[in-house]
Amino acid sequence: NKFYINNKLEYEKTFKPPETLLTYLGFQIKISDSPVISTNHREDRGAMLNFSVVGRDCTLEERQKYFEWDSEVGEREQIAEYVKRTWPQLDAVIGGQISIDIAPIGNDKSQVIKRVKNDNPNCEYIFIGDRTMEGGNDYPLAKVMKKMENCEAYQAGEPSQEDGYKETQKILEELND
Repeated sequence: NKFYINNKLEYEKTFKPPETLLTYLGFQIKISDSPVISTNHREDRGAMLNFSVVGRDCTLEERQKYFEWDSEVGEREQIAEYVKRTWPQLDAVIGGQISIDIAPIGNDKSQVIKRVKNDNPNCEYIFIGDRTMEGGNDYPLAKVMKKMENCEAYQAGEPSQEDGYKETQKILEELND
């Protein structure tokens, strides 16, 4: 949501979440059946809000416990769907093991390829992500790139896979062959 050329800021997008959204998210923390709850649930990232029921200050063990629990019950998916229905100008996608990224529609990873490809139309572009499927935070960029000439997007293993970097390395090696 920030774009620099030669260390000069070309544009920056910002987002101020509605108070009603913040109230809803606070309520979700209180009613969650999560097996663990830590602190630092909301992180303002300028053009998006990163929300985590378990909290960004959780330990690695707590993170894994929440991720396994959420994989079974789908708490983040339910919250993301509610946000999209209730605030239609916003998008909410699952990111990483514990969070949801919330931003105005269009303030996602896909905006970078449009700008970069416009400035450098004859280059080839490759994107590798762990959540390139619909509903994942890498999906908007993967979707746009799959429709563009000289662009490829790849799914690296399972979402939030601990050793996903190995899948990324494997993809890169195959591309270099």
